[in-house]
Amino acid sequence: MSDSLVAELQKTMESHLRTSVYMDFHGAQLKAGGEGGYLGGAGGEGGIINIVGVTPAGFHEPIAVNGGEGQVPGGGGGGGGVANYTGRPADVDDLENGLQISTIFLANAIQVQGLFSVLGGGWAYYEVPSLPYNLQLNLLCIVETGTIPINTMLRIDYSVQDAEGHTALISHSDLSISQTTALVRRWSVPLFLPLKVNCIGIWRITVSSGSLPLASHDIELRLAG
Repeated sequence: MSDSLVAELQKTMESHLRTSVYMDFHGAQLKAGGEGGYLGGAGGEGGIINIVGVTPAGFHEPIAVNGGEGQVPGGGGGGGGVANYTGRPADVDDLENGLQISTIFLANAIQVQGLFSVLGGGWAYYEVPSLPYNLQLNLLCIVETGTIPINTMLRIDYSVQDAEGHTALISHSDLSISQTTALVRRWSVPLFLPLKVNCIGIWRITVSSGSLPLASHDIELRLAG
């Protein structure tokens, strides 16, 4: 059996052995607020419930975030809690369902209100007056989400590598696939990248989700004059 055939068989097996974890919260009673205290005692502190991969509109079970009243007269009330919604990393199924970045570019200014507006888009280079220099790059990504279910929340990771190969920035944002009447699900995602420029040359911006690369974009930074 050839090495190429073994590789193809391994790829086929991996595609059919994806690990998935399903948690059913139907009927669950979720409480983030602290319990009230007893006589002379303070109430419990509130907690944080982290809900990953779904928007608030897509999570239908109630979450009690208010602190409880004192158990008896003289008992302190419980502290309030928080429900925190965050995006999940994309997986191979999301790519098969159409997840991709179809457009990516830098601009002088970006505004998104449904549709996007830009001023001075399509940078190939930017001139800095001196080194070091603090610079904000305004990046716009057009994200296609295909048939990924409504009310999914995805984590969009981005990083910047400087001209010497060092990592200058790592951060992320969350993309909510909210209810829409559009048959084509397309989202304008602005990313604002604060950088300290210490070297000139070609810098690379990489956009990904978890371990899946989605796009990269190069920009030349040069000294003015």
